[in-house]
Parts: sequence; C-alpha cells; structure tokens
Amino acid sequence: MNLNLFPLLYLWLALDAVIVGLFGWRQRVGRGENGSVRLVSGGVSEQVATASKLEQIGKWLKLLTMIALAFGVLLGAMAVYQSLNSTGTPGV
Repeated sequence: MNLNLFPLLYLWLALDAVIVGLFGWRQRVGRGENGSVRLVSGGVSEQVATASKLEQIGKWLKLLTMIALAFGVLLGAMAVYQSLNSTGTPGV
C-alpha cells in the first residue's frame, strides 16, 4: 500500500501556519501589557482583560503546538515506514 502523504503534509503545514499566526497575535496583544499593576481608574480592569486574553491565546497555542508535534512525528513515522516497505519491484 502506497499512501500519498502530501495531503497530510499540507494539513500539517496549515496547522503550523495557524500556530505562527496565533503566536503573532499573542505578541501583538501582549505588547501593551505592563508587568506592574497600575492603580489608576480603569487601568486594573484593562490589565485583567489583557491577561485573560493572553491566557486564552496561550492555552490554544500550547494545545495546537502539542497536536502539531504529535502529528508531525506520526507523519514522519508514516513516511519512514512507507519508504522502508517499498521494495521497488512490482508484483513481488
């Protein structure tokens, strides 16, 4: 059985592009974050909202990164298995 791995490779690359996009979005959202708490009116609630948004993006980023890593390892294993089992002699 000779499975075409290119559609799976494209899916993996698309997942990687989503991860890179999420990372860029997290960087953009975190750019305005300040590590110290400001006690001016509205400053604390804005910081809490930003921290909450960063936490949500971070959760998705970690989850998708783990999925992409596992998928990449599986895809690589499939490619190695396929190359080891291809004899190159039809009909054998």
